[in-house]
Amino acid sequence: MNVQPTCHTGCKYWKKYKENCPHFFKTTWTPSDGAQPYQIDDCAPKRSVLLTMDLNNRLLGFQKAAEEDRNLQNNNIKLLLADMINQQMEVPQITIKDAEVLQIEDNHK
Repeated sequence: MNVQPTCHTGCKYWKKYKENCPHFFKTTWTPSDGAQPYQIDDCAPKRSVLLTMDLNNRLLGFQKAAEEDRNLQNNNIKLLLADMINQQMEVPQITIKDAEVLQIEDNHK
Protein backbone atom coordinates (compact mmCIF):
# COMPACT_ATOMS: atom_id res chain seq x y z
CA MET A 1 0.00 0.00 0.00
CA ASN A 2 1.56 3.27 -1.10
CA VAL A 3 0.36 5.87 1.41
CA GLN A 4 -0.03 9.41 0.07
CA PRO A 5 0.31 12.64 2.10
CA THR A 6 -2.95 14.15 3.31
CA CYS A 7 -1.60 17.61 4.11
CA HIS A 8 -0.82 20.68 1.95
CA THR A 9 -3.82 20.15 -0.31
CA GLY A 10 -5.19 23.67 -0.22
CA CYS A 11 -5.98 23.42 3.49
CA LYS A 12 -6.77 26.77 5.07
CA TYR A 13 -5.04 25.73 8.30
CA TRP A 14 -1.82 24.85 6.46
CA LYS A 15 -1.92 28.17 4.62
CA LYS A 16 -2.29 30.00 7.90
CA TYR A 17 -0.09 27.98 10.31
CA LYS A 18 2.28 25.92 8.09
CA GLU A 19 4.05 23.34 10.28
CA ASN A 20 2.50 24.84 13.42
CA CYS A 21 -0.93 23.67 12.30
CA PRO A 22 -2.65 21.83 15.18
CA HIS A 23 -3.59 18.99 12.80
CA PHE A 24 -0.18 18.58 11.16
CA PHE A 25 2.10 15.64 11.93
CA LYS A 26 4.67 13.53 10.12
CA THR A 27 4.17 9.79 9.87
CA THR A 28 6.54 7.06 8.82
CA TRP A 29 5.22 4.26 6.64
CA THR A 30 6.85 0.98 5.68
CA PRO A 31 5.62 -0.51 2.38
CA SER A 32 4.22 -4.03 2.56
CA ASP A 33 6.84 -5.25 0.07
CA GLY A 34 9.59 -4.45 2.60
CA ALA A 35 10.98 -1.45 0.74
CA GLN A 36 12.61 1.50 2.47
CA PRO A 37 10.34 3.31 5.01
CA TYR A 38 9.35 6.86 4.08
CA GLN A 39 7.93 9.90 5.86
CA ILE A 40 4.90 11.87 4.74
CA ASP A 41 3.08 14.99 5.94
CA ASP A 42 -0.30 14.14 7.37
CA CYS A 43 -3.40 15.91 8.57
CA ALA A 44 -4.75 14.17 11.68
CA PRO A 45 -8.50 14.45 10.85
CA LYS A 46 -8.03 13.32 7.23
CA ARG A 47 -5.71 10.43 8.12
CA SER A 48 -8.06 9.30 10.90
CA VAL A 49 -10.96 9.08 8.46
CA LEU A 50 -8.85 7.19 5.90
CA LEU A 51 -7.59 4.68 8.48
CA THR A 52 -11.10 4.21 9.86
CA MET A 53 -12.42 3.47 6.36
CA ASP A 54 -9.58 1.00 5.75
CA LEU A 55 -10.23 -0.73 9.07
CA ASN A 56 -13.96 -0.87 8.33
CA ASN A 57 -13.31 -2.49 4.92
CA ARG A 58 -11.03 -5.07 6.51
CA LEU A 59 -13.61 -5.82 9.19
CA LEU A 60 -16.33 -6.28 6.58
CA GLY A 61 -14.09 -8.70 4.66
CA PHE A 62 -13.37 -10.65 7.85
CA GLN A 63 -17.08 -10.77 8.72
CA LYS A 64 -17.96 -12.03 5.23
CA ALA A 65 -15.32 -14.77 5.44
CA ALA A 66 -16.57 -15.81 8.89
CA GLU A 67 -20.17 -15.98 7.66
CA GLU A 68 -19.17 -18.05 4.62
CA ASP A 69 -17.25 -20.43 6.88
CA ARG A 70 -20.21 -20.72 9.26
CA ASN A 71 -22.61 -21.41 6.38
CA LEU A 72 -20.28 -24.07 4.98
CA GLN A 73 -20.07 -25.76 8.38
CA ASN A 74 -23.87 -25.63 8.74
CA ASN A 75 -24.29 -27.23 5.32
CA ASN A 76 -21.77 -29.95 6.20
CA ILE A 77 -23.62 -30.70 9.44
CA LYS A 78 -26.94 -30.89 7.57
CA LEU A 79 -25.44 -33.31 5.03
CA LEU A 80 -23.92 -35.43 7.79
CA LEU A 81 -27.23 -35.63 9.67
CA ALA A 82 -29.13 -36.47 6.48
CA ASP A 83 -26.62 -39.24 5.71
CA MET A 84 -26.93 -40.63 9.25
CA ILE A 85 -30.73 -40.64 9.00
CA ASN A 86 -30.58 -42.39 5.61
CA GLN A 87 -28.24 -45.03 7.02
CA GLN A 88 -30.62 -45.66 9.92
CA MET A 89 -33.52 -46.07 7.50
CA GLU A 90 -31.52 -48.62 5.48
CA VAL A 91 -30.92 -50.89 8.49
CA PRO A 92 -33.19 -53.90 8.04
CA GLN A 93 -35.83 -54.27 10.70
CA ILE A 94 -36.14 -57.76 12.19
CA THR A 95 -39.70 -58.92 12.67
CA ILE A 96 -40.86 -61.26 15.44
CA LYS A 97 -41.15 -64.10 12.94
CA ASP A 98 -37.56 -63.53 11.75
CA ALA A 99 -36.37 -63.51 15.35
CA GLU A 100 -38.13 -66.82 16.03
CA VAL A 101 -36.50 -68.37 12.95
CA LEU A 102 -33.08 -67.15 14.06
CA GLN A 103 -33.66 -68.47 17.56
CA ILE A 104 -34.68 -71.90 16.21
CA GLU A 105 -31.59 -72.03 13.99
CA ASP A 106 -29.36 -71.15 16.97
CA ASN A 107 -30.96 -73.91 19.04
CA HIS A 108 -30.20 -76.55 16.34
CA LYS A 109 -26.51 -75.75 16.22
